[in-house]
Amino acid sequence: MEMNEQKKAIVYSIKKINILDFGIKDTIHIKKKNQNELFNFNIEFKILFNIENKIIAIQYSHRVQSKNEPTIDIGWLKIQIDFYIKDIHNFINNSNKKVVVPNNFLGNLFDHVISTARGVWFTVMKGTILENAIVPLINTNELIQKENKK
Repeated sequence: MEMNEQKKAIVYSIKKINILDFGIKDTIHIKKKNQNELFNFNIEFKILFNIENKIIAIQYSHRVQSKNEPTIDIGWLKIQIDFYIKDIHNFINNSNKKVVVPNNFLGNLFDHVISTARGVWFTVMKGTILENAIVPLINTNELIQKENKK
């Protein structure tokens, strides 16, 4: 690519949002209700590709533990967001046929997923003892570095 050649914008949209699972298991380990610092979130992502349908799907899941009992899951959430990518074929490396998503674009997708997960979690936990267990802010650059090491 020449220096004066501009990069094309990636055209994409959210195709589908699925809540795959959520729940509360064991809340006897929560001593107080109104302090977010009482919770640990173990957060994971999984990236799936459906090239034929021009989809990048990102699964987000978290497990919540009380800081008093960090080995016992007391709540969980798992969602998947399917993104339609108009020119997904541009992400395929011709030499090895692997899908390579640009880091800045992957960061945008992660941001959408995290924001959606935060809203879904808040909605499904409203009125429960976990309503104040707010999904923390997440550095998407660190997530991308972790994904690139896989």
